[in-house]
Amino acid sequence: MDIYQTEPSRHKPGILLDPFKPCVRFYGNSFPEDAVSFFLPVIQWLKTFYEQCDIHLKKGNSLDVEFRLSYMNTSSQRAFLEIFSILKQIQQKGLTVSIRWYYGKGDSRMLECGQELSSIAGVEMQFYEEEE
Repeated sequence: MDIYQTEPSRHKPGILLDPFKPCVRFYGNSFPEDAVSFFLPVIQWLKTFYEQCDIHLKKGNSLDVEFRLSYMNTSSQRAFLEIFSILKQIQQKGLTVSIRWYYGKGDSRMLECGQELSSIAGVEMQFYEEEE
């Protein structure tokens, strides 16, 4: 597996998928024109990571997941639900998956969005308000 990384733009989040740390990071705004195509490499990467879970279990690794999003549209939310579904499968294989959701100071909209995604997907997340 290779590191997958994209730089953030006005409409697309920055993404870091690192199998060596291992970690998953999303940051910035997320409202790409075609969310399905944009997130497809992420979905494929996570499915490959899932298939290789035994390697990480033997090494005693855990998966560190971090969201630092300022805004997301409903298409991105659907993509993140699919991502959470794969993360849940990774957890069910026995790998510890730590998910942290950061939101801007006073940004109740992004806090509620994270809480709703956590509830729908059935994954546990820790929520942190960032100082600006």
